[in-house]
Amino acid sequence: GRAWFHPMYDTDAVGHSKVIAGHAIPHKMVEGFMKSLHLSGGKDGVGLLEYDELVEANNRVRRTPHATINILRRSQLSAAGEYEKGLGEKQPKANSIYVRNAVRLSKKMKITNL
Repeated sequence: GRAWFHPMYDTDAVGHSKVIAGHAIPHKMVEGFMKSLHLSGGKDGVGLLEYDELVEANNRVRRTPHATINILRRSQLSAAGEYEKGLGEKQPKANSIYVRNAVRLSKKMKITNL
């Protein structure tokens, strides 16, 4: 597995509407995941974002001080998959962690005026 990061990462510049390995999830897909996960409250107080907030947060999850490629070994991916299987009913819903991180980042950006 691999993931691309860049100081000026812009999902729109990638120009994709489907998942491309290594790149951020397209904005519209993140919006759909957010709505399907009903993130309007919950234990973390995570709520839905306005679309422009979602776009900014989705881009920022792939921004780093320097251009970076994160490469994971097959053994690391397998270990993560086995760990998730072992969680049973506590296993998070697909894409929920990514969406929650984007929402938290957006809220943090508002607080610190980033």
